[in-house]
Amino acid sequence: MIRFIYKIWILWNIIKVFAQCGMRIRGYKYLRIKGSAKLQISRKRGRMIVDGRLDLVGGRVNPLSKGAISHIRIDNSATLKIGKNVRMSSVSIWAKNKITIGDFVTIGANTSIIDSNMHDSDHLRRRKESLGFEPKSIPVEIGDDVFIGMNCVILKGVKIGRAAIISANSVVFKDVPDGVVWKGTDFVK
Repeated sequence: MIRFIYKIWILWNIIKVFAQCGMRIRGYKYLRIKGSAKLQISRKRGRMIVDGRLDLVGGRVNPLSKGAISHIRIDNSATLKIGKNVRMSSVSIWAKNKITIGDFVTIGANTSIIDSNMHDSDHLRRRKESLGFEPKSIPVEIGDDVFIGMNCVILKGVKIGRAAIISANSVVFKDVPDGVVWKGTDFVK
């Protein structure tokens, strides 16, 4: 009986996602949501492409997430492409251009991935933002077999190489080569 209720709960979460996003998710049959998730996909050509199984966990399912929900936002003409067998727990992803996540990637609780600064660092350009100008956005690429620990921040323009490990509480602001361990703000040799 408990398994039946659990399956109904998972199905209800998927129905809520489709009510929010419609058919703007290609590969929706691979999407498995456990707990709470919020997906915001722009009606103006925002796309989410899922190539294989995606386990999206949010809310109280993972005790390390402190109850935070998974939140994915895809703006106008932006794309979020997710490979096969990807697991995410209470993530925040905001795509203004393009974010690519490879196959067999694991992303820990409370991790944020953004492909734009959302606001410019120059005060004069910030004034233009209030008039409708957009800050620059550079794609993010996460390779296959990458492990990203909890509480990490992945910033715009970053390319994380294949089989890299990003330690917990790290900020990634430059490219990470294949197979290295990134700890804090730099990689360990």
